[in-house]
This record gives sequence, C-alpha cells and structure tokens, in this order.
Amino acid sequence: MKSDDGAEFVSHRVQEWLEKRKIGARFIAPGSPRQNDHNEGFNAVFRDGCLDRRIFESVREARETSEAWLAEHNHERPHGA
Repeated sequence: MKSDDGAEFVSHRVQEWLEKRKIGARFIAPGSPRQNDHNEGFNAVFRDGCLDRRIFESVREARETSEAWLAEHNHERPHGA
C-alpha cells in the first residue's frame, strides 16, 4: 500500500491499524506529490468527480457511488489518450 499522508488518513491511527494487521505501507513525504504523481492525479480527479459532489449517509452508499463512478471513469468516458 502506498498513499499520501493527507487529512483523510488520520496518520497515527492508520499506522497503528496497519501494524496490528501486519500490512506493509509506504507513505510519501508531506508536500511531495511528485513522489507518487500518478496516484495523486487520480486522487484529485476522484475527489472532484465523485467525493466532493455529495454527502454520504453510509459507508455502503459511498462504496456504491464510488464503484459506479469508477466504472464510468474506466469504461464510458473518453480518455485523453
């Protein structure tokens, strides 16, 4: 797992959770999005196109909405390539 150390990751609690489950994780340095620019770019598109557009009432609703958005993103929208 590789992620930034942004606000959505309550850093110390996430690290403790990962350690308890023996899950390896690497975090990019704060303020260094170039260390993982592909992931950072996707996170921005996902946040703008899906997450910031509504307030979710449940984890299930967030999961279903995210899955629908991802299917559209990957299969239906025109890509720049």
